[in-house]
Amino acid sequence: MWRAEATKEPPDVTQRLVPTTKEVIVNWNGFYRHQEPASAAPLSLRPREAAAAIGVSVSTLERLVRSGEIDSVLIGRCRVFEIETLKAYLQSRRQPAKGGCHE
Repeated sequence: MWRAEATKEPPDVTQRLVPTTKEVIVNWNGFYRHQEPASAAPLSLRPREAAAAIGVSVSTLERLVRSGEIDSVLIGRCRVFEIETLKAYLQSRRQPAKGGCHE
């Protein structure tokens, strides 16, 4: 049989409830849930966002995927493009400057 010691102070639960890297959200029913801060940079982009990021149309992006020039990740039925992959594609297409945009 055990007994509680009256001399010990209760632990400080506020330190556990407020993590430093996440925001604490209280749901409508009073339960706590943790959410990443909104300032976290995304790891991937959807097709429309990815096309806009590299300056092409969505149909051109789809053509680049079919030809194997750009890799994508399929999560369920959702296709996403890693930001590092898009940066690498742009870097591979880089050409030295000659004089004009269309020379």
